[in-house]
Parts: sequence; C-alpha cells; structure tokens
Amino acid sequence: MQHIQAQGSCRHEMSHWGRTAIVACRECGLLQFFGPRGPLDPAEGMAALFGNYDLVGPLTAVGAPAPRVLAYRPNQAGKGALALLPPACWLAVGDELWVASDGQALLLATPNQLMVDNLTRGA
Repeated sequence: MQHIQAQGSCRHEMSHWGRTAIVACRECGLLQFFGPRGPLDPAEGMAALFGNYDLVGPLTAVGAPAPRVLAYRPNQAGKGALALLPPACWLAVGDELWVASDGQALLLATPNQLMVDNLTRGA
C-alpha cells in the first residue's frame, strides 16, 4: 500500500480496487481518488469505483449532511469497492456531494436538486 502525507495525526493509506485507488479517512475527512496515471477528479473516481451500481431509491436523510440521500446497490462483483470507504462516515466528494457506506449500499447525499436529477437519470 502506498502512503499519502498525513494531515494531523492521521496516517493515510491508499487502498486499491482494480485500477482505481482511494484514500478515505474517517478522522480528517480526506477523500482522494487515483488512477494508473495519478490523481483523478472526484467525479471520475466515483464513476470508476461505483458507476455500475443500481439505484435503490431515495431514503430519509437521518443524520446525513444534506436533506436528500440516494441509495445504490452494487452487483456482486462491485461489492468489494464499498469496503474502501470507512463504514457509517460521510465524506465530502465535492461542495454539494457527500458519500457514505453501510457496507451493503452506497449512499450519496446532496442538497442540489439538479445533482439529484443527474444521479437518478436513467435509473
């Protein structure tokens, strides 16, 4: 595993799933994605790791950082990517998007209705 410079007392380690790597820290909230050639834009990293998940539907946003939460279920092959995220911990993907996992589903939270529309298009 490759180490990323720690912030504060955190020790960040890169975890891999296929050709994509992630650094996800519960302590400081760091979330970074990496591809074979280096850092990835968060949208690219999310798509690479979780792009083939199926939308289960919206959930009541209890304890989420935004009023809207969307749940996605992985297929059997993609379930291991969920293990890269610290369980029950919301991490910021961007200014208006947070990601979490309960080990069974990927949860996305956003206050942005346009983002909700884009995330649910075709589902």
